[in-house]
Amino acid sequence: MKDSNFEHLPRLRRLAMFGWALAALLAGTTASASTLQPVISGWPSASVGAGRYYTFTPKASGPTGYRLTFSISGKPAWAHFNSLSGQLSGTPSTANIGRYANIVIRVSDAVKSASLPPFSITVESPGSAAPAISGWPSPGVGAGHYYIFTPKASGPTGNQLSF
Repeated sequence: MKDSNFEHLPRLRRLAMFGWALAALLAGTTASASTLQPVISGWPSASVGAGRYYTFTPKASGPTGYRLTFSISGKPAWAHFNSLSGQLSGTPSTANIGRYANIVIRVSDAVKSASLPPFSITVESPGSAAPAISGWPSPGVGAGHYYIFTPKASGPTGNQLSF
């Protein structure tokens, strides 16, 4: 014995999904834009020697169809910031020796946003700078595929780095 309510369930479900998609289209949104927000990640180097080039670019993604833009607060005066890529870079001088705290990089898709936790960069005297390493490895790889990750590393001038 068939129950007529269950017989039409797939059809009703399809109609409901069509109506939901149409409503989202008319509202100018998509399901992913209304439920997802941008994601930002990365580990910036915590120090740089005076006279050495510093660079950090976070990884970011967001809902399909939305352009991501980046902003920063607490940017050191010696650094430059690219609002299209999120890259923070620059070469501090000996006049910039010190700690620059509460730097926050934020990504936005014009609807929602996300930010990295606040971080600090210490500009050290040229001879005392510790090596710095940065980068963001991919969290996984499919079976049978090649995987490679090469971090960015820098150290005081004249010192050879080893991993």
